[in-house]
Amino acid sequence: MTALKYDDGKPRITLIHPAFLRAMAKVLTFGALKYDAWNWLKGMEWSRPADSLHRHFLAWQEHESIDAESGCHHLAQVAVNAMFLFTYETFGLGTDDRPTTPKTETVSCAECSGELSLTPISCVCKPDYGKFDGDHDESA
Repeated sequence: MTALKYDDGKPRITLIHPAFLRAMAKVLTFGALKYDAWNWLKGMEWSRPADSLHRHFLAWQEHESIDAESGCHHLAQVAVNAMFLFTYETFGLGTDDRPTTPKTETVSCAECSGELSLTPISCVCKPDYGKFDGDHDESA
């Protein structure tokens, strides 16, 4: 017989691979030595971890797995920066300096002089411009 444990609906933390947790811990340890333990919880402009996240992801996309400065995997750096941003948004830390995108903005279309919507980019003469659905013909 085993003990009862009512944990239905609770997050299953053990589904996160231990190697991933270790890789994130390595990034956080490097940061603690470079800056200070828990320094990131003081908050900062959100663009800073967002920029770092993008830089590390681009390095990984360019087939570089390990960051030269830290010796950490670039995707672990991405995950840690995503954690920072998630925590900042969830708990209202730091400064949300994301640019705002206007809901509707129009200019004149260079081809037909009609109204061109920038969000999303479209015009009466090219209603599908800017769509990436695989069927779009760029020559049209």
